[in-house]
Amino acid sequence: LSLNDIYVNYILTDYRTLTLGSKDNELISSHILLGNYVFSNFYRQFLIYTNLLCIINDKAIGSQIFVDNTNTLVDKHLISGNENYIISAGVNKYIPLIYSTIKLKTDFSWYKYSNMINDFELRKNLSFSSNYKLSLKTAFNSFFNLEAKTDFIYTKFETNASSEIIDNSDVDVKMNLIFRVKDKLIMNIINETLFYNLDNCQEYYFLDFDIKYVLKKNKLSLKLIGRNLLNNRNLSRNNISDYYLRVESFGLLPRHIILVLKYRL
Repeated sequence: LSLNDIYVNYILTDYRTLTLGSKDNELISSHILLGNYVFSNFYRQFLIYTNLLCIINDKAIGSQIFVDNTNTLVDKHLISGNENYIISAGVNKYIPLIYSTIKLKTDFSWYKYSNMINDFELRKNLSFSSNYKLSLKTAFNSFFNLEAKTDFIYTKFETNASSEIIDNSDVDVKMNLIFRVKDKLIMNIINETLFYNLDNCQEYYFLDFDIKYVLKKNKLSLKLIGRNLLNNRNLSRNNISDYYLRVESFGLLPRHIILVLKYRL
């Protein structure tokens, strides 16, 4: 039982949510299974690994949530246990033919837990999330290299109180072009594309750059930094749970360019 769950009175945790800690302080027993496997071949520059984590709690801190049009009250109570299963795996391989390293990583998580919404009975919930990451990094012996990354995230919630499934998918694609002109001038062009909530396909494009010029090695350098060159003004994304779908919106700094002079004593 975490000390963060034991407190009296309500605490404001966001703009509309008040949370009341649990008054129970009894010990909770947990059963944990952890396993991992790693195989590496340095001669062939190959690595593969996998990890497994299982956590089963006999009892757990559950929430009784009261929701209305203006506020959300969360009361914490000691209820029946929960279960959490996490599997992750990855492969790293250097390919001499294209002078590049390719990395693939996957994560899967299942979380079984209980809660109560308003005056309804205790609900059994299942949260599932998966994450797939693919990256490519070159090591050309030339003035040009690149780094490319793709990240796909899927989240899903189910409950026995309803047949409806709440889910959301996001994709993040990023590419960094690196130009090295001799040893004094390095230029990075960074392009990032975000696809939030693939069902409605909210797309955001970002373009940044860094230009560094070394006037005196290990002593004096000049750097030009450009951010949000496409001048995006806001970003919105979905935040989901087993009982709500919330849209979060963020204001972004407008297009700007900064000149930095760095001197080392």
